[in-house]
Amino acid sequence: MLSKHVKSLSEHLSELEPFRAPALPPRQAPTIYPSPALTGDPQGNTLSTTQIKNWHHQGFCLVDGVWPNDLMRQAVTELTATALAPGMGQGKEFPSDLESLNEITLHPRLLRVIAQLLNTDESGIRLQESECWAKTSAVGGPPADGWPALSNSDQRIHMDYPNMYLTHPPQWEAPESVELILYYSDVKTCGGPTHIVPRQGPGDWAYQWPYANMPGAGLHKFINDRTTAERFLRNKDPELYEFRKRLYEREVAVGYSLGTALIYRHDLWHRGTPLTTEREVTRHIHSLSFRKAQSEYCTPWSSGLARALYGRGEAILTRASITQRCVLGFPAPGHPYWNPDTIEAVKARYPGKMDMRPYEDALSEKVP
Repeated sequence: MLSKHVKSLSEHLSELEPFRAPALPPRQAPTIYPSPALTGDPQGNTLSTTQIKNWHHQGFCLVDGVWPNDLMRQAVTELTATALAPGMGQGKEFPSDLESLNEITLHPRLLRVIAQLLNTDESGIRLQESECWAKTSAVGGPPADGWPALSNSDQRIHMDYPNMYLTHPPQWEAPESVELILYYSDVKTCGGPTHIVPRQGPGDWAYQWPYANMPGAGLHKFINDRTTAERFLRNKDPELYEFRKRLYEREVAVGYSLGTALIYRHDLWHRGTPLTTEREVTRHIHSLSFRKAQSEYCTPWSSGLARALYGRGEAILTRASITQRCVLGFPAPGHPYWNPDTIEAVKARYPGKMDMRPYEDALSEKVP
């Protein structure tokens, strides 16, 4: 029975005390660098055919230039003037009081990226997550007794799907969601490159479905710190420990700078690594995630948008394009929600602020 194997996190951690030696030897991962996004494409595409192929086959593409440079610089200026507490969940979620982050979240070039990868149109995707957050360095290295088990500094290798899915991702050939990290800093200054394990084709031992070979999925409770997690598994599940040891041996490091986007899948092996310990630095990244509209079991990480927008962000909705509204879950023209009464009701909620003519036109086209 599964219940025989599942213990509380505190029980797990108490069993780690005798195992203080490093669980895995250090390794210098080779670095990969981004390729440029398309500009001026006649079809309005953002990603090249090669970048799309890499995402579908290897699980990621690393891209510069998805957003305009001036928008990236505006975001850095606004973030520099804002003191974010370190850690995910402590940052700026959409909608934010920083206008640059809102524009980045719904930028047409980004929405085109998602549509290209999921083979749909932009109105067929939904926002799951948008949070800009800070990570800070630990000058001098980790504490003498190691990072806390839930520390985000040196993560255990993992997939992100448990963050979003109530179920499990579909087979590799049928992706339904896209995740990305947008970097507002430079790896040369901050260190801390994201490490990933590219998939090596359908027969890759690392990517045999289903995926439960990590703390937080399957038999073992969530432990975030790499050393703590692998130390525990070495003692309690040697077979899984050996599997994961081979994953670390295949890691490559992401070479990032301002505006670099690591665009990946929820079923890609990856992890965060420590920032430089030589000086105090703060690295800002933007975590974004989108899914196909029909994949409702792939749930939002960010706070509910109706609650988040209420009273302070409704202007974002009224100014947005029809496509941008769809991405936020607003019904498209022609959706069954719309009838003469609901159109008048929405007009009453946003008096004179939202152009309802496209919704009215689509409704009139339905009338025989």
